[in-house]
Amino acid sequence: MHRSLKTACLLALMAVAPIYPAARAADKAIAPTAAVEKTSAPRPQAENDPIIPDIEFNNLLLDHAIEVLSEKLPHSKFVVLRDKNAPENWPTLSIKLKGVSVSQLMQLIQTAHPGLELKEIDGPGGTITCLLVHPPEVPDAAAGEPKGKMLQAVRVYRMSAINGLSDKAKSDPVARKEAMNKALSLIGVALEQTGGDPPTLKIHEETGTLIFKGNADQESILENVMETLRPEQIQRDQVSAEFASVATERNELQKELQRVKAEYERRTDMQVQELSEKIVRLLKIVDQRDKETLDHSGQNERLKIRLEMIEEHAKKLEAESMTKSDHMEKMRAELREEGAMKEEFHRRWSAAENERNKVLLDLNALKGSKSVKDDSK
Repeated sequence: MHRSLKTACLLALMAVAPIYPAARAADKAIAPTAAVEKTSAPRPQAENDPIIPDIEFNNLLLDHAIEVLSEKLPHSKFVVLRDKNAPENWPTLSIKLKGVSVSQLMQLIQTAHPGLELKEIDGPGGTITCLLVHPPEVPDAAAGEPKGKMLQAVRVYRMSAINGLSDKAKSDPVARKEAMNKALSLIGVALEQTGGDPPTLKIHEETGTLIFKGNADQESILENVMETLRPEQIQRDQVSAEFASVATERNELQKELQRVKAEYERRTDMQVQELSEKIVRLLKIVDQRDKETLDHSGQNERLKIRLEMIEEHAKKLEAESMTKSDHMEKMRAELREEGAMKEEFHRRWSAAENERNKVLLDLNALKGSKSVKDDSK
């Protein structure tokens, strides 16, 4: 049994080899988003109003967008509160801006989603920006409202990325306004081709963004117009940036994969080493038990030989005992025979004494009779 266990341990040690698992991608759940109510006047710029160098939300739920914002601004505090009957998948944000303050971003979100409420709670621990999400007002289709009106979406576009609104135009307010009016005119003409209720378009001058609210067809046309108005160089830069982003992400994934592989190899080597040490200890235990078994086997052989010697000696003693018993029995028989001879001798001696005494008596009698005769003579 010990030898089979030892063989199994050696086979297990030889069979150990690292296996690299395939990398698996897991989808991250996106938390529901929150919303803010529209305010008519923008908040004043404060000293504690940090500037965000670069922010991009690509159709993100508000809750997840606030999580991204909190990571970028760890010293700022944001909280999303949602009514019980508020939808969990509303609102979504599509924003790409550079160099905006937190107050401008909050105002932009509030303007893009009317009905959302924004509150600030001051205290010793700092200011908490609270975003309250209320149920959006949905038109009643049964009351005669058009169906397309119920499927409206809100999107935010950056106007500074289109023709005529370059860095040079930013320094010239007249040229900037003229370029923006031309862009809005083209957008309006294109959107008129869809028919139905016109969409809502608003300009947020502080951030240079366009806020759109309309149905899916109108959104698609606006996307095409914005793509057409975007300079070719910007388009190429955008494509290059996207390729660079994909390449960066690919490199990061490769680094992460290499890190995971290295970590797995390290853990596998540690596990192999631990298993090898356990197997070595087990082999030592098996060898010790084999040695003990051999020692016990030798002791058993010696005990067996000694037992056989004892049994043989016992047989000899038994044979000698039987011989002595026969000798004693023979001596007893001789003693009994000698006793019988003594009894016979005493009997015969007694008979001879009796006969002698009788003869003596007869002689005495004869002597007496002879004496009488002599006297008579």
